[in-house]
Amino acid sequence: MNPKKIIFRMDLVSRKTYPLNQLIRLVKKDNTLLFDKNKDQKGRGIYLKNDKETIKVVFKKGLLKRYADIDSLKLLESELTSYVK
Repeated sequence: MNPKKIIFRMDLVSRKTYPLNQLIRLVKKDNTLLFDKNKDQKGRGIYLKNDKETIKVVFKKGLLKRYADIDSLKLLESELTSYVK
């Protein structure tokens, strides 16, 4: 029996690859970014490492500005900071 294959994705901030269970997925829909808790929504995904330091860097440097408008980013920031470990 074959063991289950581990899927890796690249973190937007550090540009390193991590297993999916260590990452947060964001999906772009209609010029807004949505937090994809179950990692099952359709669309192109943006992955961030699941830690407080990465989330702080993303919003401090404005790395998500090209993907969504400012109002949706403020909502996303509050949602992610409450979710992250």
